Amino acid sequence: MTLMTRKTAFLVSFFLIMITAVNIHAQTPRELPLDLWISGNLMADGEDWYSVRINQDGFLTVETSGDKDTNLEAYTAFEDLIGEDDDSGEDYNARLEIFAKAGQTYLFKMTFWDSDESGVYKIRAVLDPIAPDTEFNTERSRAVQILPADTVKVYIRNAGESRWYAVNNVQAGIRLAIFTTGNMDTMLTLYNAKGKLLEEDDDSGSDCNARIVFEAEAGSYFIEVRAWEEETGRTILHLETRDNKPDQYENDNDIANAKEIRTGEIQNRSFTNADDIDWVYFTVTQSGLYSISACAEDEYLDTYLELYDSRQDLLADDDDSGSNYDALIRIHLNPGTYYIKVSCLDEDPLDDNRYNLEVRRER
Repeated sequence: MTLMTRKTAFLVSFFLIMITAVNIHAQTPRELPLDLWISGNLMADGEDWYSVRINQDGFLTVETSGDKDTNLEAYTAFEDLIGEDDDSGEDYNARLEIFAKAGQTYLFKMTFWDSDESGVYKIRAVLDPIAPDTEFNTERSRAVQILPADTVKVYIRNAGESRWYAVNNVQAGIRLAIFTTGNMDTMLTLYNAKGKLLEEDDDSGSDCNARIVFEAEAGSYFIEVRAWEEETGRTILHLETRDNKPDQYENDNDIANAKEIRTGEIQNRSFTNADDIDWVYFTVTQSGLYSISACAEDEYLDTYLELYDSRQDLLADDDDSGSNYDALIRIHLNPGTYYIKVSCLDEDPLDDNRYNLEVRRER
C-alpha cells in the first residue's frame, strides 16, 4: 500500500469514527429554546433528543413535566455523558442541572423509565447566567462576607472545591440556622473567628442537603460550603436567625404550674431547649370526642403528647399521629379537668422550636 493510500484510509477511518461518535442517536436532535415549554410525544421503547445552544456561561436546567416517569441524560456535542437524572422534578419528572459554557451545544436524551410506556410530556430549558469565576473565596482568608438572613447562590465549579463565607458581629444568644437547598449533596462546616471547627454536617437537611443550627456566642464565624465527593453544581446557602426567648406561658415545666387552654383555642408555644416541658390543663364540660394536637411550625420539630386525668393517671400518649412529626391524640372524654404534657423529642430544637397547641371538640 502506498503512503497516499495509507493516509487516505486513515482519514476515511477517522471521519467514520467521528460521524459515529456524534450520531449515536437515531434522530436529528430537536432544538430546545430557552424559557419555553415544548411538547413531545414519545413512543414505547423510544427516545427523544434535544439540543441547546448556549451563548453565555450559565447554570442550565432542563426539566420535564407531565404524568410520566421520565429520565434525562446530558451530553456534550461529542456525546460525552456529563449528567443524568430520574426523579429530581415533581411527580417523578426529571430535572437535570449542569454548568454550560458560552459557545457550546449540549444534547439531552429524554426517555420514559418504563420503556413500554408511551405518551405526551413537556420539556423546557432555563439558563441562569453567571459571570466568569471572579469569586476567589476558595480559601478561608478570602471568605465573602454575608449577613444573617442572607440567601446566596453558591457555585461549586470544580471537583473538591470549597466556597468560604464570613458572618461578622453576631450577637450572643441568637440561634443561627445555616442550611442549603437544591439538588446537590452538600457539606457544611462552621468555624469560629480563630478557625476552630465548631460544627460539621452532611445530610441533616432535606434531599441530601446540609443543615447546622447553633446558639451563637458574640463574634464572627466562617462557613465552608462544599459538595460531597466529586460533585459540581449549584446550591443555595441560607442563613436564618431566631430569638431564643421563652414564650409567654413559662414557667410551665411542672404540673403545679400548668397553664390553662380553652376548648377551641390555639396557643403558639416554644421549647427553650431539648429538656423543656410544657404543662397545660383544660376543662371538659360536655362529653364527646376531643382532639389534642401539637403541630410544629417547622417540619423537623418532633413533638410528643401525654394526657392525664385529674388524678394524674395517664390516659393516652402519642408521637407521630399528626402530619410530619406532629403529635395528635383523639379520645372520648367526660366532664372534668385534664392535663396535657408536651415534650420535644429533638436533641437540639434550635432550628425552629415553635409549635401550636390546640384542644378541639370534634363531636
